[in-house]
Amino acid sequence: MEAIRNTPLGLITVYEGYDPEIDIVAVHGLGARPEWAWTRRVEAPGGKMKEVKWLSDPNLLPARLPRSRVMTFNYESRWHRNAPKHRKTSVADNLLRCLEEQRQNNPRVRNRPLLFIGHSYGGIVIEQLIVHTLHREIGYIRKATAGIVFLGTPHRGTDVQSWGELMAVMGQKMGLGSHNEILKELRADSENLKDMSSAFSRWVNRASVPIVCGVELYETDYGKRLGGILPMKAMVVPEDSACIDGHPRLYLYEDHLKLNKYCGPNDSSYRAVSSQLVDMALTAIPTVRGRFGRTQPTSYRLPPNGRKR
Repeated sequence: MEAIRNTPLGLITVYEGYDPEIDIVAVHGLGARPEWAWTRRVEAPGGKMKEVKWLSDPNLLPARLPRSRVMTFNYESRWHRNAPKHRKTSVADNLLRCLEEQRQNNPRVRNRPLLFIGHSYGGIVIEQLIVHTLHREIGYIRKATAGIVFLGTPHRGTDVQSWGELMAVMGQKMGLGSHNEILKELRADSENLKDMSSAFSRWVNRASVPIVCGVELYETDYGKRLGGILPMKAMVVPEDSACIDGHPRLYLYEDHLKLNKYCGPNDSSYRAVSSQLVDMALTAIPTVRGRFGRTQPTSYRLPPNGRKR
């Protein structure tokens, strides 16, 4: 398995309960370090800092969905320095290949219900994955998809990417190995993005797949993240781009960079997002079995008081 910064790339299992009934795949956004993409550092009693990994912490998502397998899809998402020549199609192809390798020849998991979580560009990758399967003989992955949680995904593009493009061009001129093609795909006027989102929306509505769209309520200080080279504080993905018409919205008291990172079990954003995943899991098994023509559907089995955690 290829690695960067000692972090393996591809599908990585971060939690696997006993006899899993459902798979959850989390896809991070651009510029993320895979090992930190779903982790938040918080101050613990005594002033020490601790890392909260909500996807694998036994007191967080595994407590609410213990009979699940939770995976992250790690990919190299740098664009500003030593960047790979990625596009959304190539990243989605890699994710699709990983899912195929894991499921194709394994009857136990081939048709297991699948939930996705996509932060920012990660949501675009998930959409592109589904669109890929519409034109290929890989229908079993599409049929297994039982729900998607988007967190700050720019379905209609974003104006903030223009700052990133400027930084990438500057990096290219300085010989830093920057690459701005992946950012161009996120332009608010991108026809390619519109076509992909339109095809995805038609599938969602036709297949009645539950999705929810998380919306950031605070501006993000990207200037600070980029070392203060340029002043830039803005709403990265405004509400009209973060949402798909006709589907539920989650208003989260976070900036763009913390939409997918939570402080602990009492974090209001964690409770909102995890509750959506629980609701999707409850309908996933009968829904997916029906799609594959299997009879006697059963429901996901929650732990005692699973909804109230």
